[in-house]
Amino acid sequence: MKYCENCAMLTEYDRCRRCGSTKLREPAPNDYCFLTERSAMWAEALRDLLEDNQIESVYRPVLGAGLSAQLGSALERYRVYVPFSRFEDARELCDDFFAQ
Repeated sequence: MKYCENCAMLTEYDRCRRCGSTKLREPAPNDYCFLTERSAMWAEALRDLLEDNQIESVYRPVLGAGLSAQLGSALERYRVYVPFSRFEDARELCDDFFAQ
């Protein structure tokens, strides 16, 4: 696995899928990695699930506060990041949760 510092994305390739950067490195255990992007409601549910499983997480709004305020919370989306050291656990929980 390689890590893109620009996007916090993990990839198996020599180029980041999101930004195209080739400046990738091995991830450190404390690097926060992109897990998923979800609507506000589902991001909050995922936050609770991760917290229940003692997995730290960070949420960043996709649109920004100003645009979210204008468009309303129905279109609000969040990107979810977790530490690399818990990434596989978080991905498994996320996949299982959203498969239902």
